[in-house]
Amino acid sequence: MKSRVKNAMLRHALRHHLRDDSEQTQKILNMIEQESPNDDFTLSQWELGLGFYKRRFEALGFRGDILIDIGCGTGNWSFAAASYFRQVIALDISLSRLQFAEKIRKSLGINNVSFLQADVTKLPLVDHSLSHTLTYNVLQTTPDNQMILQEAKRITNTQGSTWIAWPREGAGLYYLLMGITGFNKGGILTGLRILLNNPAWLSRGHRAPPGFIKLNDLQAKLTAAGFEVIWHAEQDGWPVITQPLFVQKIGGVPFFDELIAKLNATHYE
Repeated sequence: MKSRVKNAMLRHALRHHLRDDSEQTQKILNMIEQESPNDDFTLSQWELGLGFYKRRFEALGFRGDILIDIGCGTGNWSFAAASYFRQVIALDISLSRLQFAEKIRKSLGINNVSFLQADVTKLPLVDHSLSHTLTYNVLQTTPDNQMILQEAKRITNTQGSTWIAWPREGAGLYYLLMGITGFNKGGILTGLRILLNNPAWLSRGHRAPPGFIKLNDLQAKLTAAGFEVIWHAEQDGWPVITQPLFVQKIGGVPFFDELIAKLNATHYE
């Protein structure tokens, strides 16, 4: 089945996946096109179908009692997690995305996912109240990503763990190429700002773009927050029944990476 995603670079980043042509997925894609016809990114995530995301949870053994999906968007990871957790709290700063995610939830008939609008650096949750956190493609969107990790530690119990996915050094090249292939000036400028470390002459009048995080920097921040990495995609590889969401390299440069870290009991407070 032909992809509904218009941007060639985005299709390229997901080229290793088969699209899901099930009735359920096509219904959600129709809803997305009616709600936001130019939202290529959301279309690209839902074209894979919930089965892809469920296989990720299954393969990595990421399951438990209560999960918070920090920066849930329209809920694709949250709804997949519903099969592996007793309760899922899906949090995002965007009310419009949460409202649309609620429409999808009703369409899917999933009852153990709830939505919460909040700042990802100030989670309105009780200390040590959750077993797991998921932060997928979110850390780079805020300059205070250390606070997200500290908040994840605060709300996680002693047996808890966190799953993190983030863009690496190839992100600037990706945005630049996506802008060029889509004839999108904003994408080109975003790519240049990331590649050139957000210089003032390119950033004037623009919000700081979503950037990238170096592996060593993230590992240091995780250690400072009290987490210990127990699985890293680049170093440990992927379980047999699953694969990365995005290509791992763009032009030979690391692009997208993932890891799971467990709360270190010696740092637990």
